[in-house]
Amino acid sequence: PPSCTRGGATLEEASGKVRVVRRELKTRSAQETRRDALSACWAPTGRRFRIATERDFGDDLRSSTRVEIVDGRYLGVVLTGEGGVSIGVTASVFDARQAKRLHRSTACDADDDDFRGPDDVVFLPRGGMAFACGLYLFRTAAGTTPQQLESVTARARSLALSSHSDSFIDRLYWTLGDGTVRSLDLS
Repeated sequence: PPSCTRGGATLEEASGKVRVVRRELKTRSAQETRRDALSACWAPTGRRFRIATERDFGDDLRSSTRVEIVDGRYLGVVLTGEGGVSIGVTASVFDARQAKRLHRSTACDADDDDFRGPDDVVFLPRGGMAFACGLYLFRTAAGTTPQQLESVTARARSLALSSHSDSFIDRLYWTLGDGTVRSLDLS
């Protein structure tokens, strides 16, 4: 199979059969100071597909991406764009073996003056994702619509996942705006 780093791509992360590579792209205007493509690659076949494009326009807009490989197959991706006083965040889960996006944080896309997107994201085993703007949950890769666990007025934050414990149960934790800590068994 072709190499995941073909065409001048550099390796960013690897776990199991998944590779994440970065490739510098040609900028499209004089104002665009950086343009990079992040791609996921399924190493056994060498099949690559783009999971994010980072673009900078000097100090006016800067983007960054956080990638987490889960179960050696799924990719959790958080793309953040910062410009002036505004921040935009999107979160997604991709299946590297099937080369497709499974979930998006679109429930958090309501426009705010200065911030858009989820306040916190945690990527779960078996291709799941929980994200806060309220609190929404895709339990596994098979889910097509997120389950709403908390309303936006509850101000859920500080998401965490406990996994691989002696109890053999994956558990999602979150804190509400009033300090109450809640949890959910994911098994």
